[in-house]
Amino acid sequence: MDRDLLRSPLVLRNWRPGDSFQPLGRQHILKLKQLLREKRVAVRDRSGWPVLTSAGALVWTRGCPAAVRFAASKSTRTGVLIAEEEM
Repeated sequence: MDRDLLRSPLVLRNWRPGDSFQPLGRQHILKLKQLLREKRVAVRDRSGWPVLTSAGALVWTRGCPAAVRFAASKSTRTGVLIAEEEM
């Protein structure tokens, strides 16, 4: 992601019904529920599914590229990489 496009507050939270965004590579905004179904994420696992928001806008979720409006490009000076570690 392009750090210069992110705004405070950055919040890492669980997925909520109604969340939607346009991942890089997609033509339209999609409900996260639809993306999770496409990825065959079990309903019981969705309640703890992580999403990152920037000033309330969904930026990233596990298993998907960053949202189009926050994605790194050739003009990106500083990027942000999200990595999950198993505990």
